[in-house]
Amino acid sequence: MKKASDAKKLTDVAVKEFGTIDILCNNAGISIVKPVHEFTEEEYDAIMDTNLKGAFLCSKYAIPVMIEQEAGAIVNTASIWSHTAYPEWSIYCASKGGLLMLTRAMAVDLAPHNIRVNCVCPGALATELTIKAIESSPDPANTRKIFEDIHPLRRMGEPREIGKAVLFLASDDAGWITGTDLSVDGGRKARDRSVHDTFG
Repeated sequence: MKKASDAKKLTDVAVKEFGTIDILCNNAGISIVKPVHEFTEEEYDAIMDTNLKGAFLCSKYAIPVMIEQEAGAIVNTASIWSHTAYPEWSIYCASKGGLLMLTRAMAVDLAPHNIRVNCVCPGALATELTIKAIESSPDPANTRKIFEDIHPLRRMGEPREIGKAVLFLASDDAGWITGTDLSVDGGRKARDRSVHDTFG
């Protein structure tokens, strides 16, 4: 969602069809893998517009509806790379790191209106896009092993596993959770943190 007019239309249609907006899940994301100095301005804008600006715009128009009803839940899809860097993913990391901080700041702003804002931080997922990237690599078997081995559970996540985490954060069962990021990453962040704690 790169245009304010599109985000507003999305909100208007949802309210017209359902009468209100109880849950907003900002789940769009793209990546371009290359060193930061090789990015064009257009590529930078494409990632930031999709990964960060889109969440801002959809939230901007949904929030007034939630404020009016004094209730709502927003769940953003960030990434484990909101927390840790990865070679040649610099702009993606920046966009998802920005989304993590947007989540926290929005949670503070909206708490007085009983609106909760959280995010999930997935690891590598076995999505169609990821599988396609693996299969088009020079050595698919090795590439798949790399994707799997960066997680202590030694596999990629399934999209449904992220969906269940989103459903939890959006539900009443998470009624006292806001401003948090839920890592659904097969232990990746825990391992990275333990290495940092051990070696400094």
